Amino acid sequence: MLVVPNQVLAVDKDTTTTTTTTTTTTTTTLPDETTTTTVPDSTSTTAVTDETTTTLPGSTTTTTTTITAPADDELGGSPQEGEPDQEDLLPPPPIVFPLIGASSFRDSYLDPRDGGRRVHLGTDIIAMRGTPVVAVAPGVVERMGDKPLAGQFVVVRHARGWRSAYAHLNNDSPGTDNGLTVGYGPGIEIGARVAAGTLLGYVGDSGNAEAGSSHLHFELHQPDGLRINPYEPLRNARRHSVARPLATVDYDEVIADGVELVAHFDPGTGFNAGLAAVDDHLYVGTWGNAERCPGTGVRVIDTTDPTAPLAVTTFADHTEYHDTKTDSLWVGSVDTTRYRGRIGVVGIARCQHPHPTLPDFGFVGIAVYDLANPAEPALLSRVGTGVTTGGVESLDVSIEDDRVLVAATVPNSHSDTSGQQGALRIVDITDPANPERLSDWQPPTLSVSTPRFPMEQGITLNGKVAGVAWLGPDTVAMGSEGGSVLIVDVTEPNLPNQVARVEVGEMGVGGAELVSRPVGPSAGYLVVNERPGDGSTGVIGRQLSIDVSGSGAEPVSVLDPSSDDENSSPTSGYFHPGSAARYGPTGRAVAWMSAGVRVFDLSDQVNPVEIAHLVPAPAFDPQRWWVAPDGSERFPMVWDVAANSGYFYASDHHSGIWVFTLPKPAGPAGSRQTPS
Repeated sequence: MLVVPNQVLAVDKDTTTTTTTTTTTTTTTLPDETTTTTVPDSTSTTAVTDETTTTLPGSTTTTTTTITAPADDELGGSPQEGEPDQEDLLPPPPIVFPLIGASSFRDSYLDPRDGGRRVHLGTDIIAMRGTPVVAVAPGVVERMGDKPLAGQFVVVRHARGWRSAYAHLNNDSPGTDNGLTVGYGPGIEIGARVAAGTLLGYVGDSGNAEAGSSHLHFELHQPDGLRINPYEPLRNARRHSVARPLATVDYDEVIADGVELVAHFDPGTGFNAGLAAVDDHLYVGTWGNAERCPGTGVRVIDTTDPTAPLAVTTFADHTEYHDTKTDSLWVGSVDTTRYRGRIGVVGIARCQHPHPTLPDFGFVGIAVYDLANPAEPALLSRVGTGVTTGGVESLDVSIEDDRVLVAATVPNSHSDTSGQQGALRIVDITDPANPERLSDWQPPTLSVSTPRFPMEQGITLNGKVAGVAWLGPDTVAMGSEGGSVLIVDVTEPNLPNQVARVEVGEMGVGGAELVSRPVGPSAGYLVVNERPGDGSTGVIGRQLSIDVSGSGAEPVSVLDPSSDDENSSPTSGYFHPGSAARYGPTGRAVAWMSAGVRVFDLSDQVNPVEIAHLVPAPAFDPQRWWVAPDGSERFPMVWDVAANSGYFYASDHHSGIWVFTLPKPAGPAGSRQTPS
């Protein structure tokens, strides 16, 4: 559970953000996944099909249907049948958004419930359990309690007799599902006065939400007691700043040298992973595994003011893709003869790899979204990787002239599909709404030989494929956890051809897990990551720079965190190099897990120099799953770093997003700074 230290939480008073996730009910069966289609009698049909390309319209429309059925009156609003007459509706007062953190919602007012025996008289806002719930306007707590349907709830009376109601508040002890906790904020009792932004409780699944996803059921009642549809007021609600310190983080433990820390915020419970910083928004992917699968999708954060980011919305989460992770993503602008606009390409992967005895959990693969309005992501298309695969491990996008291609890796694809599909997928998304599969290619191996993928003696790829990167319009690099990097010619994307192989796996099974784009003064340098195979504490992985401009493809330099300062890194955690962000002509900031963010000057590609670092304060994993090899449960865990407009954003698996600037004059090694 997220602990919020202050009763009244920050609200951005100058910015109005229109935010929604729009959903359309359709009678079209979507291939590559199990699709539930709503029909008028509130029953559902399910269809599972084989792998194909699915195309969805770029814009969606939600239709409200009048249903005459008894309403649920648990929260005290006037019961009614169907939709009220418009002349009976009063303009609602302006409100602030009732949640702080990532969330998504659609217009669910008057949706049938319990087979049509009642209707839904509010809006369900989907969010992780433990997300703070706040009052939408000043008022007085009028009612609160625990009901069979609503669970733990609060009703607040506002000026002129308006009321807001909040249901399904969290009633579980932290880390459990026991229903033994009173989930209200400090000082929340009948008669208590609240301000806009006062903490009321936390999102949960109490009441009849226990069998579904955690969410807040939100209602607005007119002075006469008549409920109104809260969807539009929520769309226009002011959003909250998420730049707030966490009670579990000791900022005195931040290690900073040569950087200025300007903000820190937690975008929501889960494992923060891949980042994309584009224009004035930050997109945060999330990770999960079989033991802990938050399914929190991609969070969208408004960074117009990087020191006070605003939570906007979430997409590609568990409401769309069950039991999945979205740690690999790309966001950018496309300008071709077939499409113009900003899109997001998200790798959807299962938290748990499929097994012959396990059921299919739905779609995995590549999902493409229209992000012209970041507050309203719209699904354009999906390209599945097959229901028997684990989904996309890594992806990268190439934009060249009038063509946009996606390269994606699907670990174990060859074995998962009985030799039918390879691990490297190439998809043409020049028209993102109508993607075209170009190829699925399996690297030649010693252990697999089929007529489609003939064995080539002496060419082997150890372990499963992992990272992928475009080196140019016609060349892709892909790595493996066994320590090999393959350079693949895709001049003809439907006929990939391996042209070089580099062994870099000196540290064992960790090997070249991720592959990054070329950096430095020459476009001929590929950067790959080596990591300790056993994750040993204190063993720091390396980042190798490989010259791929010629035929030799040999490592030419090594990036390694400075070891001459014992205070530059914690002693506990995982020390794998990961994704990186370029800045300027020769700068590179690398996410190095528990070693934080390391910044290098690559003016001399052969002799790189570390010039700055930021190590976030150690923190507990909110899911309480990560444990370091030495048994510690509290350590930094930086997964990715992104740069935009002079600001850098680092995603810590445990403690959220850290915002900093570069370069700054280097201070004493190990100096500590607090966020401004």
